[in-house]
Amino acid sequence: MLRDKATGFTYVHFNSHFDHKGETARINSVRLIAERVSAMGLPAVFTADVNAEPDTLPARYLAAGGLTDLRGATDLTDTGPTFHGYGGADAVIDYVYANHYLRGAAEFKVIRDEYDGQYPSDHFAVAATFALAN
Repeated sequence: MLRDKATGFTYVHFNSHFDHKGETARINSVRLIAERVSAMGLPAVFTADVNAEPDTLPARYLAAGGLTDLRGATDLTDTGPTFHGYGGADAVIDYVYANHYLRGAAEFKVIRDEYDGQYPSDHFAVAATFALAN
């Protein structure tokens, strides 16, 4: 739980890395995250390598659990792949979600920065600009 000392605004941030082989494990992870977010009763952000494309069951279950994929919540969005495995980028599996306290999403982007000609990870980072409110 995070609280702004000046305003008292409080929210929770969950982060996870879902199993890359087992669909059942990913679905159970989604259920657990959705339950925890709901039980907190606070504005919430969930960032994750879900290891599932947007049109698959885990991603659809997150939406059914009340979480909005910020990639689809704004017109200023980057829908490009996030996993590249140090080769060709080929999968959208990294996300930023927010619960029903979301009050506006301005931007979603995939960060493709290189350092000394190399990527720092086998995934591109994702970032979103958005607002939450009580």
